[in-house]
Amino acid sequence: MLAHLRRFGPRRALVVILTLGLVGIVAVPTMFAAAPSVGPSGPVAALGQAARVGGLGRVLRADATVLKKDGTTAIIHFERGAITAVNSSSITIKGLDGVSTTFAATAATRVREKGHAAKIGDLTVGERAMVFGKANGSSYDALLIRCVVKPVTP
Repeated sequence: MLAHLRRFGPRRALVVILTLGLVGIVAVPTMFAAAPSVGPSGPVAALGQAARVGGLGRVLRADATVLKKDGTTAIIHFERGAITAVNSSSITIKGLDGVSTTFAATAATRVREKGHAAKIGDLTVGERAMVFGKANGSSYDALLIRCVVKPVTP
């Protein structure tokens, strides 16, 4: 598996690792809590059901503790939804549940659109995006913004 991750490069490998971590942190405990506790077929059935309905595709937001190369940890906040506001200094994402979160764009913020490097000014309201950020007091600083789908034009 490591050979496959190296092939994607460090940025995509980070996204894959964060995504897999989010499954372990968010989806799996939820599935086990909802599964019947009678016999071993309950959790196995729950995992199979999650795979059929999309698994991580239903996660709107989560916090993940990530182990860095130097042995320290960082808490990464993840949001997925539609861009409702964007400018050179911030981006606001609104999830399907109606909750909006604003991330500050800093010099360290990387933006990717359809697999290519982009600038925050290239993003538009209505696009679907995933934002990974780090807590900064009571707000978040965006580390990575990945735009996944252009908005539907009328």
